[in-house]
Amino acid sequence: MKHLRKLIAFVLILVFSLTPVQAFAMGSGEVPEAEVLHLESGRAAVMPRWSYTAQVILNLSFSGSTAVCELGVTGSTTSSGIKANLWLYQKNDNGSWTVLNSWKNITTTNPYLDIVRYYNPVYYGETYKLYFTGKCYGPNGVYYDALAADSIVTR
Repeated sequence: MKHLRKLIAFVLILVFSLTPVQAFAMGSGEVPEAEVLHLESGRAAVMPRWSYTAQVILNLSFSGSTAVCELGVTGSTTSSGIKANLWLYQKNDNGSWTVLNSWKNITTTNPYLDIVRYYNPVYYGETYKLYFTGKCYGPNGVYYDALAADSIVTR
C-alpha cells in the first residue's frame, strides 16, 4: 500500500509537470470590453478583473463655479462593504497637478456607494482631475478588489 501511494504521487507529479501551460499577452487594443472602465473624459482605463465589484462610475462636472464630484461603486450581491477616497486636482501650467480638496475614508457596509461632493470655486479654461481609489470587501470582510479611476475635464 505504501508503494502504491508513492507511485500515484509520482505519476501525478509527472503528469502535472509535463502538461503544457499556455499564457497569452494581450497587446494594446485587445482588452476585453468587460475589463475596460470608460471614464467621463472619453478615455478608457484598464482595470483588473474584479471579484466583488460590478461597476465604478466616476463623473466630474460643473455647475456655475462649483465642481460636482460624483462617485458610484456597485459591489456584487455578496460584497460586505466599500471604502473610497477622492481627490480633486487642478492642472498647473507646467503640467503638474495641485490638490484642491480630498475626501477620504468614505465607507459603507452596503454593496453600493453613491456619493456627491462639491468644490468651489473652479474657473473656466482650467483643467481638473477627479481621482478615486478604493476597496470592495468580500463576504468575509477581507478586501479583495483594489479600485482606481480618474476623470480629467477641461472647463
